[in-house]
Amino acid sequence: MGRRAAVLLVVAALIGCVSRPLLERDWVAVDTPHFAITSALGPDATRQLADDLERFHAAVEFVSGTRLSHVAIPTQVYAFDDPVIERPFDRRGLRSYFLPSLRGPIIVLRNGGGWRGDATRRLRRRYAEYLLRNRDGIEQPLWLDAGFPEFASTIVVWDRGAEIGVHDRKRLEQLRGQVRIPSKRLLAAETLESYDPDEFDAESWLLVHYLFFGQPASEPVGAHLRRYSAQRTRGTAPTQALRAALGDSSLNLDRKLKDHLRDSHFDTLAMRIDHPWDEHPQRRLAPGAVCAELGWLALEIGQVDRARDFFACAVAPEPRNASAEAGLGTLDAREERWEDAMAHYSRALASAPDDAQVHLDLAEVYRERAQTTSDPDARHRLAEAAREHYRRSLELEDRIPETHAGLGATYLIVGEDPALGLAPLQRARELLPASLEIALLEAELLARLGNPVSARHRANAVLARARSEQTARAARAILEHLDDAP
Repeated sequence: MGRRAAVLLVVAALIGCVSRPLLERDWVAVDTPHFAITSALGPDATRQLADDLERFHAAVEFVSGTRLSHVAIPTQVYAFDDPVIERPFDRRGLRSYFLPSLRGPIIVLRNGGGWRGDATRRLRRRYAEYLLRNRDGIEQPLWLDAGFPEFASTIVVWDRGAEIGVHDRKRLEQLRGQVRIPSKRLLAAETLESYDPDEFDAESWLLVHYLFFGQPASEPVGAHLRRYSAQRTRGTAPTQALRAALGDSSLNLDRKLKDHLRDSHFDTLAMRIDHPWDEHPQRRLAPGAVCAELGWLALEIGQVDRARDFFACAVAPEPRNASAEAGLGTLDAREERWEDAMAHYSRALASAPDDAQVHLDLAEVYRERAQTTSDPDARHRLAEAAREHYRRSLELEDRIPETHAGLGATYLIVGEDPALGLAPLQRARELLPASLEIALLEAELLARLGNPVSARHRANAVLARARSEQTARAARAILEHLDDAP
């Protein structure tokens, strides 16, 4: 039996009933203005998914009144066609989820329902939150950071359009049955320390709903919110922007919100949205390409063994699969098998010497080695090697936020000059303002440079918006270090 056949048998045994059915599906890829879709739903359902994604995006932008995303960083979408026994890519039993990756956001739809069947309110909220932060960064008021995604999460997509403002009856009952947060406190809140998060979300949702539907009959729907966005774009401070948007309605805002809450029917808006999908043809994906894609997705969610299986599956029929070789190299590096890792990357670069992603992945390996090496000379050499590949990646493709962020992070390594990290981290934030990870790197860099006020401001902004305990811990660690500094 040949080596390739033996590898295939091992891979089949490892992946079993999970991988084989996945690879027997007809996987296709399609790019739209804002999404890069990898789908096993079939041609018609994939076209419907692309339609629905773009319509949801358009409806969220309509609510905000401005563009909300950088087209150069598409959202990667993985759509599976049905649940299987071992439920691959499961995260806490969710049928869909959102990953805020530094390489760009990721949406996973697991149960074969496409956007309409699998996209939960939680997913829609997280994606709308990302869109807003990618426009304004993480500096927008906390009430907007909470209320806008809550409002957008209720958008319902249907053929040729969407419905905006669909309300949650339980949320209305919750608001009507409790003492509300005074609007003055809501607008001034910078942390959630003294608030119940669910209560804060509810009050913020009500304010955004009022901004969208509470305008006089003589004005178009959403006029208040659009004026607010226009004021913020001009640089007006949040509170002043809100007063300018509301005009006389800014007086007695609490009473206005109570009156709005008493409205028993709560308006919705139906809008038509058309897109010319003939301009975005589908491409059939070969099994090797599918395995490589799924390997990186598995790695993103921490399924290391599954990732290795998929990368091996990709390399077996296609030894020159650079993406899969880089994936195997990354896995070996995580286990500190450096020689094996470098062998995989040598093959990846031989196959694709001008692949920006391969250079980026190798740079990440060198940076991680530098961060864990105790020898000063070796540490500096590894940091320089990382920078060499980050810069080569940037020469090939300069719109990947992770590349700029990684380059900046090399200057946080012990013995390196932190001042040199400012420019690449600033560029990373320009490309991906929504990233809390980039904000944490900036906070650490500012602390190293002796700017504790700015460092504390960035770390607190992250802590107030963190939705994972890991991110919250990283922010607290920076704040504790600042507290302990002389």
